[in-house]
Amino acid sequence: MSPVTIIQTILVVALGAAVLLVRHRAGAYRAAYGLIWLAYVAHIGSAVAQVLLIQYVYGGGDAVFYLQRGAEWARLLSYDSSLYLGDVVGIVLQREDVFLPATVTKFGTSTATMQGLTAILCWLLSPSLLVVGMVSSVLAFHGQLAIYNVAVARLREVSPRALAAAVLLVPSAVFWTSSLVKEAIATAFLGALVSAFHHLLRGRPMRSTPGLAVGALGLGLVKPYVLFAFVISAVAWWYWEQALKRSGGRRMEIRPGALVLGFLGCSLLLIVLGRLFPRYALERVVEEAARLQAVGATTGGGSDYALAATTSASAAGQFVLAPLAAFTALYRPLLIEVHNPLALIAALENTAFLGLTVSVIWRRGLRQTLVRVAENPLLVFSAVLVAILAVAVGLASTNLGTLSRYRVPLVPFFALLLLVSYRATAAGASATPRSG
Repeated sequence: MSPVTIIQTILVVALGAAVLLVRHRAGAYRAAYGLIWLAYVAHIGSAVAQVLLIQYVYGGGDAVFYLQRGAEWARLLSYDSSLYLGDVVGIVLQREDVFLPATVTKFGTSTATMQGLTAILCWLLSPSLLVVGMVSSVLAFHGQLAIYNVAVARLREVSPRALAAAVLLVPSAVFWTSSLVKEAIATAFLGALVSAFHHLLRGRPMRSTPGLAVGALGLGLVKPYVLFAFVISAVAWWYWEQALKRSGGRRMEIRPGALVLGFLGCSLLLIVLGRLFPRYALERVVEEAARLQAVGATTGGGSDYALAATTSASAAGQFVLAPLAAFTALYRPLLIEVHNPLALIAALENTAFLGLTVSVIWRRGLRQTLVRVAENPLLVFSAVLVAILAVAVGLASTNLGTLSRYRVPLVPFFALLLLVSYRATAAGASATPRSG
């Protein structure tokens, strides 16, 4: 490891820490100060661990692939940035009318975007897996921190320390966002989106507009299906917010006007996103899920799974598999499916999630649990987002080894739901309804 790599790594860590110090001086954050810094240190340690695992255990992976392409493009940028920077940015934005005298894999996709982002980081810093991975890890941490900030603002009846543990310290969400992978970058942009939408609902359009624009663009380029899920969930959040406000924070009443407006707005946004990302358009979702299941069935592997004996390309067939897909995404691998140390860690986490879920439903009942969720718009947003992403990931993924990574964007929200539901169960009664 060169001295330049070490110095740049320290600078990235220091910059991330400086941003953390500047952003969080309020009393609500001091209450969880130690846990927040623990989460930051966990991200830094996980970034180092990822490099060691990639070099000495995996021997490759997505991060290595992005780095190889990025280093190649970075040499072109170093040679003449005025000539090649526009083309690299064009590839990041998934334009196909650009030319770069280098190998480009999967033009017009999120894979090409990751290659371009890595190239820019390698050009600005060093073509080092540690340095670039550390940048990705720090960005993901601050994305999770943005989600935590919203949770603190919207769930004042829950202690900041409990929220920090749920949103910032779930092992899989820390580990799988601490490397140069799509999930890490997506978490950073998703956090920006959630924070911006929270401020928009609080009547701060000037503060929220840049975050909405950057977050939506970045998430759409890296993980388009997460953006689709966010749009649906955000509309549910907005509707619940309006309905609870008009009922004075009491039992929510159906508001036909807001319901129709929300449905039309959601439909319009989904149509626009479908035009921008046709692979994930609603009319192609079933086809894409069936295709990925068929690919998984033909490749095979020790950790592969199949939701059904045969792949169905019909909407009805995929709908029937949806509950099993959601269970798979949220709770597998199970302890009986463990084949290696990393799978054991994932299984232990999933067992904890499953135990909390069963405890909440057993002691409180499904209906009362849903009533508690419906008392707060942020919880409604989280429930819708988790449900959509769990089904999508469960249907599209066919390997337990990669499942923990693919579901990372939903994990903080799932942990948040379990925390609030379990807290209400332990208290014996739900907290006072709030409109957020």
